[in-house]
Amino acid sequence: MFACEHEDIEPDIMAIGKGITGGYLPLAATVATEEIYQAFLGPAEAGRTFYHGHTYTGNPLACVAAIASLDLFEQESDPGSIASRK
Repeated sequence: MFACEHEDIEPDIMAIGKGITGGYLPLAATVATEEIYQAFLGPAEAGRTFYHGHTYTGNPLACVAAIASLDLFEQESDPGSIASRK
């Protein structure tokens, strides 16, 4: 699904965007390794917050579209075949 998988690279942080919905609705997410996550975990008063945000975060309809899109990727052994369904 991601170029890093084809190149055998494991990024510490990835920002993923509109493609996770199959391009139908805008949605963004940031994913991180457990080590990065733990580095920012703590109470607010510790000042360890990872300040970030996306313009298109958490829209319920876009999240449903993303789940459906990701389900297609899981079902298909050849992600290129999904494009031919449109």
